[in-house]
Amino acid sequence: MGLFSKLRADMNHGGLKVHIQAPGSANAGQSVPVALTITANTARTVNSATVELQAKEQEQGFGLSNGGVGTNRQNTSYQTVARVQGNDAFTINPGETHTVSLELFINENATTSPFGQFGGAGSALGGVLQAVSAVAQKLGNVSYLYQLHASLDVQDVGVGPSDNTPIQILPAIAAAQPAAGTSVAANTAAQQSATPSPTQNANVAQEAAPGDTPQPPD
Repeated sequence: MGLFSKLRADMNHGGLKVHIQAPGSANAGQSVPVALTITANTARTVNSATVELQAKEQEQGFGLSNGGVGTNRQNTSYQTVARVQGNDAFTINPGETHTVSLELFINENATTSPFGQFGGAGSALGGVLQAVSAVAQKLGNVSYLYQLHASLDVQDVGVGPSDNTPIQILPAIAAAQPAAGTSVAANTAAQQSATPSPTQNANVAQEAAPGDTPQPPD
């Protein structure tokens, strides 16, 4: 492939388009089903498909705006907080449509402290972003915006096609807990004590048997 052909292929993403389909909202701590619909007007080999959950802080505060007091809003750039990749390569021909289905797991802390979850605890950038996020949250003036970002790695194409769609991340669903002040062991013990044992049932039956009632003296 010549230099001009390669540049042209990069500019039009190899003649491929990708469209991401996903639910409009999802709970942290769960997986999100994502479908990528890929169309082509040129025969290409797709090496892999990637979906990322990206987040950015939206911080609000009061300050001077247009000569008066107003609300200032600062947006950071999107950062990747979760990722899934499908590595099953396939070839797509002109006019064809191919669908890739993936499951993206969302960390339970995605709504409270998303930064630093991706890349491991040793990620320096993630650690800094997580610390800044924690400070901003304590001030009570920060929220998060989320989007799903899909991209394709296409053979012989430097810049593959991509697509974005917004998604709302809701807090993780809490598991059912025992009543306040009562442990699971205490509940189990109470249930066992309330249920008569076979021996107790036998004793009750024996005491109620006919002929065992004491007779008064003559």
